[in-house]
Amino acid sequence: MDHLTTAADVRRVLGALRREFDGDLERVRDLVDVRAREAEIEELTGDLDAQLERVQGAAVITLVGSTGAGKSTLLNALVGRDVAREGESRPTTTAPVIYRPRDADLADLVDGLPGAPPEIVDYDPTAGGPWREQILIDAPDTNSVEALHRDVVQALAARSDVLVVVTHRQSIAELSSVAFVEAFAQRRGLLVVLNRADELTEGARADLLGQLTDITRERWGASDAAVIATSAKRARNQPETAGWSELCDELQTLVRSGRLSRVRRHNALGTAATLAALFGEVQAETGQGLVELEPSVRTGIERWRVGVVSEVGERLELRRGSLRALLWNETARNWDGPGGWALRAGGLSALGLGTGAALARRNPLLAAGAAVGALAADKARDVARRKGFAESAGLLPEPGELESAYRTELGPARLAALRLTEDAEGLGVPSAADLAESAAQSVTDAWNRLVERDLLSAAARAARWFVRWPVDLPVYALGGWIVWRAARGFYSGDYVGLDFLVNAALVLGAWLLVARGLVRLVLSGRGQGLLEGARSHAASELATATERDAQHVSEEVGGRVESLERLSRLDARWRERILGG
Repeated sequence: MDHLTTAADVRRVLGALRREFDGDLERVRDLVDVRAREAEIEELTGDLDAQLERVQGAAVITLVGSTGAGKSTLLNALVGRDVAREGESRPTTTAPVIYRPRDADLADLVDGLPGAPPEIVDYDPTAGGPWREQILIDAPDTNSVEALHRDVVQALAARSDVLVVVTHRQSIAELSSVAFVEAFAQRRGLLVVLNRADELTEGARADLLGQLTDITRERWGASDAAVIATSAKRARNQPETAGWSELCDELQTLVRSGRLSRVRRHNALGTAATLAALFGEVQAETGQGLVELEPSVRTGIERWRVGVVSEVGERLELRRGSLRALLWNETARNWDGPGGWALRAGGLSALGLGTGAALARRNPLLAAGAAVGALAADKARDVARRKGFAESAGLLPEPGELESAYRTELGPARLAALRLTEDAEGLGVPSAADLAESAAQSVTDAWNRLVERDLLSAAARAARWFVRWPVDLPVYALGGWIVWRAARGFYSGDYVGLDFLVNAALVLGAWLLVARGLVRLVLSGRGQGLLEGARSHAASELATATERDAQHVSEEVGGRVESLERLSRLDARWRERILGG
């Protein structure tokens, strides 16, 4: 389907495609293999921009060829009168000469051309001439010894719609012309002319036409370009000269209203095909490395994470004793009753009270001092333990250890990113500092959750009524029985006696000691569960953070892989959009 027929249509569609191209190009621009082709890409994208701007009514046709090929003669024959200087000296054309219909706008065409300003000649096509209202350029010779001439011709070709390659029997083998045209053959409308054919025998003409056709098809890849033999000099006076009518028809077909927009589409598609081939090379060189980077990063991050979690788990185990003591004390605070007294009576306080009891008969003041000092020491130790326990510092490996583990586990990924972008942390590969920060944040969050929530919650659950009452009720019952016995003895005169009270105290102490041991055993298991919960929470938080890092790499790599895929299929995608199928 051929649904774009006007220059405005072409401009609109090419503009949208150009913006899509810019997005893909920007995404892959940091790749080493793309930067290595930056100059070529800039030249080709500039060529695309020229297609967007070239919407003037007149076609721009540039005649290129080597010295003596007869470009000026051909141009005069096309216009129908002598507008270009012909001569025997070589080269005749040393600067571009632009022939335009009177008052045609050449601002975009001549702006920034290298070398001397071109000569501009206005012409009024005669009624009998085969040419109408088009801009023709007689370019300097492509085989000139002046390098500037070739630069001028290349700049003109970039601003043209159609290239007419003019050759003669001596110029076909000149590689300078061939090499020049090769860069534009698939990006411009192309017509190849074997001029001065009247100087050749029929056999020689056929052989040279065959050679030109082979060059046009095989080397330049311009399978649709016409290859025509004629004599421009003879055609000036004899329009029926062989090949002349065919040449004029072909040119007029290329630039006829409506057809010109097709030529410009063809030019854009040719540029897109060149870019697609270029990015196809990049894809072949870079694609595999991009595809392999993402799993390499994931594997490295996972190994690093597992190592960090293992180290954190070992360091958490070192705090088991402190956690049990804090859980024990916190449970005691929540336990009002005999069981709570028994829990709080452990450690230094119990030792101090025992010492005080032993000294009570001999030195009451010393006994009181020992008891108070033991209680104060136990309290100070509890405060110091709680203060040190509240800090998460020391749970993570040292920064140097984290850095070393990072380089060990993510070294291959860093090298791959370095090869692809010249940046070891390119394509989203996280830095050692980023991962260390994620680890620190994860451990801190897990530890704060343990200290500020889980520890308090576990202590509250350990002191609920169905735990307290089985311990406290026997004590209350024994106490009540002792009081009842004492009261009954008081009224009956049958006192219970000291032995009874001592035995009752021993039974009470034995029960509280057993209950204290059972509660401590339960709390020990809960403490271990708290540590395991903290380790699991830290591991989960770190896994979430590192998954974000890995996902970022996946998005960065995936975006570039997709962009390279689209860029390597640029011509096919553009052909579908421009030609409609």
